Amino acid sequence: MHRQVTVSLIALALLPMAVSEALSQDRLDLSSAIEINVHGGAVFLDELESNQLFGGGTALVHLGSGIALGGTVDWVGATVENEIEDEDDYDATIWYYSGELFYGFPTVTQAQFYGLIGAGVARFQPGSDLEDAGAEDETDPMVPLGVGVRWLNHMEDPSWGATLEIRDRIIYSKDEETKVSNDWSIALGLSLLLGG
Repeated sequence: MHRQVTVSLIALALLPMAVSEALSQDRLDLSSAIEINVHGGAVFLDELESNQLFGGGTALVHLGSGIALGGTVDWVGATVENEIEDEDDYDATIWYYSGELFYGFPTVTQAQFYGLIGAGVARFQPGSDLEDAGAEDETDPMVPLGVGVRWLNHMEDPSWGATLEIRDRIIYSKDEETKVSNDWSIALGLSLLLGG
């Protein structure tokens, strides 16, 4: 019993020092760095009810305190099902353009979790066959939301990194009434960091 009390008192006495040491560790700081990211993955197109591959890029300016501002452009080569038997499916292109606010959670490691929110547009461009069938270009407002993790090659002076991101693009389309669709995606990316 006496030994347990002694061990408990020593642990209690060392606790403030351990907490102080953890707080004094250098935190990942990307202040004033510019990040250029190229990424690709899979997207589930809610409106077309299909999975497609996509690719894109993001440019970010890290402002400090975990906050970054930037923009993203993503491209999807989509296939639209042809409902007539023995006919080929139609080709289409979807572009996502958005300005975004990122927040990177504080970390003392090379890995940083982040969240994002933004505003932009989703543009649907039908291929020539689909256009001949009566489809038209559509541009609809979009709100991207996402979470991800960024792993950097060095904590104090990173020059490149890798990302894994899950994103929901909430699209508001207007036909006879406003319809909301969710295009979910998962992407792997590579980042180049300049300055900082």
